[in-house]
Amino acid sequence: MKAEKPEVIFNLYDWLPSYGENKVKLNLEEDNLSIDVFFDSKEDSPELKRTLYFSNVCYFVYSSIPGVELMNINYSKPKDLGSLLEYKESDAANNWNAHFNFSNHRVRHYQLFFLSQNKRLEVFAQNVIIY
Repeated sequence: MKAEKPEVIFNLYDWLPSYGENKVKLNLEEDNLSIDVFFDSKEDSPELKRTLYFSNVCYFVYSSIPGVELMNINYSKPKDLGSLLEYKESDAANNWNAHFNFSNHRVRHYQLFFLSQNKRLEVFAQNVIIY
């Protein structure tokens, strides 16, 4: 399978300090996945939090990097590892869409690297919103 044409949805380093996130917390409720990203403020105030909310998740993987690759996907090289990416051409997302035979929405393929935590998040979901 292939995942190509990564498009930057949101660059986390627009608000993260240069050394990255302090911690990441995942919460799966029904078919929705929220990712809380905690980080230090640039003004020495208390720790801050931003949330990425993925709706209608059908599959996700949160793994160590470097680590063992469990999905057989050949990725085109992303330009910005500190960004939330959507692969516009993804065989895996196409397979999920064929499986569900959706007519009113589609499964999208997202990927994000948390560089300070040495973690990779891969999500197949309908949409993502950042709070």
